[in-house]
Order: sequence, then structure tokens, then C-alpha cells
Amino acid sequence: VFNPVTDPIKAKLVQSLESSGNNLTGIKVGAYQPEKLNLLLEQNPEIKKVGVIYRKGDPSSGPEVAELEIIANQMNLELKKIEINSVVELPEAAKKIVEEIDAFYSPNDGTVSSGIDFIIHYVNQKNLPMVAPTLTGVERGALLYIGPNYEETGKKAGELAAKIFQGANPSNLPIEFPSRLWIGVNLKNAKKTNLPIAESILDKADYKIY
Repeated sequence: VFNPVTDPIKAKLVQSLESSGNNLTGIKVGAYQPEKLNLLLEQNPEIKKVGVIYRKGDPSSGPEVAELEIIANQMNLELKKIEINSVVELPEAAKKIVEEIDAFYSPNDGTVSSGIDFIIHYVNQKNLPMVAPTLTGVERGALLYIGPNYEETGKKAGELAAKIFQGANPSNLPIEFPSRLWIGVNLKNAKKTNLPIAESILDKADYKIY
């Protein structure tokens, strides 16, 4: 049972979302680029330039950023990109990119996530909104998050595992998805950086840090 995977078909884990065709099943999540960009714009409709840093050749963030650029163009947003080779390059990349953007998008990238504190430091220093890849990012100081509740996906994975232990064939268990997307906001940081959260976001936020 895998949990979570962004594209299990492209990763060659399964043949289809209805049936894996093998002894695998699990949980599929998305990168949710439109939702993340829309959340940033809901926070500040004046945003024009969005920054993103990702590791060169990363099998997860590479496709995510390529699709992000297409979606950003469709939304009349300019995407500022910086590729890095290792986490050692992250502080300098973060320091540079915040001078050129109105908001920051942090992708699903293990290298970037391992140094996310550097990004949060420079983003907050410039009082910029940032959408994090996980709720943990919001807990560490990013302003916003939208995506799965990974406790829920873990429970779903556990339920699939239980069915297999009870005799179900994994190939007969369709790939499952999060039931909905959660929104997280860091109100403590919003006050510190003078970035008030839009009322429309506050009304639907599931997770708030005061």
C-alpha cells in the first residue's frame, strides 16, 4: 500500500486508477497548483509575480513546476524560477528570489523542504505570502497551505491494508483520493509580517495557528 503518490501511473506503480494490475494499491494526491495559486490571489489579488525554487532533475517538483508555469500563464501570473542542485544553494536562492516576487510557491520537493526554514526566513523578512507544500510548513512559519490532510490519507491507507489482510486482492481495490482539501493559515505570522488573512480564507480555514 503506497501513501501518498502524486502520479502512480506515471511512476509505473499501477496500470490504472481503477485497478493496479499487480499487488499494489494506495492513495493518490495532486500537486494542486491551481488551488495554491488561487489561494495566494485570494489573499492578495494584486499578486503578479510568483517565485518557486526546486531541485534540478527532481522527479516530483520538476513536472509540478512545468505544469505550474502553464497554469500561472493562464492566470496572467509571471513565474520566477530558480533551480538548485543541493540544499547548500537554497539560502542564496531564497535571498535572491524574494527581491523579484510578490508571493512564493513551495513545491513538493524533498531538497527544498529540508531547507524550508531558509525560505520562510527570507520570505517573511520581505513580508511576502507563501503557500507551503504541507501543514508542517505553516507550523514553521509559512502563511498558507492548501492540500490533503495527511492524517486522513494515512487512515485511508490503513483501511486499504486492513482489507488486504482480510483477503482482498490489491488489484481489486481502486486507488483512493483525499476526501477534500484542507486550508491552513498562520495567524501569528500574519500579524508579525503585517499580512492580514482575507476573511474569505479565515471563514473556511481548517487549521489556524494563533
